[in-house]
Amino acid sequence: MDLGLECKRVTEKEFASDYRKKHNFFDFIECSSKTGENIERVFDKIARKMLTLASFL
Repeated sequence: MDLGLECKRVTEKEFASDYRKKHNFFDFIECSSKTGENIERVFDKIARKMLTLASFL
């Protein structure tokens, strides 16, 4: 494992988390289109949020 790359990844993850908070996004989920990791979770989260927001209309 390249520790330099791991350090960069942590920094990017922290940046994404801070960006999410600053812009009032509802969640941060790390995913990969290459491996498919957490793709279903992302769409599940989006669908649930849309249903929640629709119930307020």
